[in-house]
Amino acid sequence: MTVWRAAPLLVGCIALDAVRAFFVGLWIFAPALGAFWCTSAVNGALGTSVAGDAVGKEVFVGCSTAAGVAGGATSEFLAPFGAFLAIIAGIFGWLAVGFFVALFYRRTIRAQRGRHLWLFAGLVLTEVPFLDIIPGITVVMWRMIKRQIKVEKKALREWEKVRAATRARERQEQIAAMSEARARQQAQAQEVATTEQAEEEIPEDGLLAT
Repeated sequence: MTVWRAAPLLVGCIALDAVRAFFVGLWIFAPALGAFWCTSAVNGALGTSVAGDAVGKEVFVGCSTAAGVAGGATSEFLAPFGAFLAIIAGIFGWLAVGFFVALFYRRTIRAQRGRHLWLFAGLVLTEVPFLDIIPGITVVMWRMIKRQIKVEKKALREWEKVRAATRARERQEQIAAMSEARARQQAQAQEVATTEQAEEEIPEDGLLAT
């Protein structure tokens, strides 16, 4: 597991938390988007702009004021409605993340200690009011990915140590086998030389006896 391999999952978690944050702050973002849309539409119809036109600036002020008034009047409806949408987005977000993890990052979840507790904590962060502003999906998944990266790095270091020890042992065994083979060849050569020398001495002893 590497950060680059986990990047698609993290990007998805950030996007889901951004959607949730938008719904949580719907009572703020809805009037702001309304003011932006109103300013763009009216200036487009009049052929003016906010940047270099006094009329465009007046349009911006008027739209912003109207959006603020409308937002204040509808905030009692927008706040709970946004919280409800944030809860729905959190549930579907966790379902989507769970499905994605089960397909591509199953080892990340399986290797985690207390994974059920962390997943439950993330669900609480995304569903409980006043805590739902915290990017719970991203926080929990990043924590689990980071831990998995540490676990795999540790396992890699241990595997490299075992591999190095195995190679050293194999090298020693090869050296010992080569030394044993060399000693065996020397012993055979010595035995052959001794046998030849003994065979050469036998006729000489026979001639002396005659």
